[in-house]
Amino acid sequence: MYSGKGIGGKGYYSARRDTRTRTSISNLPVELHSRIAQLCYDQDQNYKRYRAALDKLEDPPDEIEVLKERQDVMYGKSLQALHCVSKHWSNMAAPFLFEVSSDSA
Repeated sequence: MYSGKGIGGKGYYSARRDTRTRTSISNLPVELHSRIAQLCYDQDQNYKRYRAALDKLEDPPDEIEVLKERQDVMYGKSLQALHCVSKHWSNMAAPFLFEVSSDSA
């Protein structure tokens, strides 16, 4: 029967607290958060171009119509999903979701 002892008789699960520094996505620099939002935006734009190409097909088979319906549910909404994660991520995604009008009229 396995006793849970590793090499040298030390247990794999010790009661000592792990003193290594841990990081999470929230600890990353804001520039990386902005880059993540940019990548979500790019992905959504690529999907829109792909979808437009599918729409240009003349007399597409029924399978294409079913594919488009399924993909519209799953794809093209990365930036919107990121915007809904938290207030911080909402602020990161906002510049890509909304355009500021420069009309002074």
